[in-house]
Amino acid sequence: MAQLGRVDPRYQLALETAAGARLGHLVVEDDAIAAAGIELLKQRRAGRATFLPLNKLQSGRNLSGESLRSLQGCLDYAINLIDFDRRYRDVFAYVFGNTVVFETLSSARRHLGNYRIVTLDGDLLETSGAMTGGSTSSRQSIHFGTVDAAESAEVTTLRDRLQEIERILDHCENTIHRVTKLSKNVARSYRKHGKTTARVSFKRSRLRQNFKA
Repeated sequence: MAQLGRVDPRYQLALETAAGARLGHLVVEDDAIAAAGIELLKQRRAGRATFLPLNKLQSGRNLSGESLRSLQGCLDYAINLIDFDRRYRDVFAYVFGNTVVFETLSSARRHLGNYRIVTLDGDLLETSGAMTGGSTSSRQSIHFGTVDAAESAEVTTLRDRLQEIERILDHCENTIHRVTKLSKNVARSYRKHGKTTARVSFKRSRLRQNFKA
């Protein structure tokens, strides 16, 4: 999902920290594609992945930053600091929920427990009261808008395979549609033929009766 969003460099560390491992989740059109991807990973023993099917994700409520403006040091809800296609709003709502971005740890501490908070330095404060922070590593392989070379090959291969599976499913659906339409036409023709046969049989029976008489 990281490739679906663009962020201001000032907010990048905060937003990537808030998203955590969910940055690497794979966004797919529907749950059929997700199921096919999971089966593919099982068959190839290629590890595990989390898929986000667009047709099944729960709609996230719109979060207005109006209520946060009175909080000193608060910038906005995390989701409002990301540029993305509206089509993917439910994806980002799932990843960030109601996470709020603060400038500093000192300003964020005043609201510890009231919100899930992330600071510009990458400190994370959970509503439970848990606080995570310290030095950050520059080795993180997934970033908004970019994917490093080591991770790219794996994701690209899986994405290409998923697209292939999606094409196969579309082909199967089209074939099923054609076969269903054909079977309806055959059934209609059979019923029509059956009625004609019944009329002929009836007339033949009447002629036989008249002949015997």
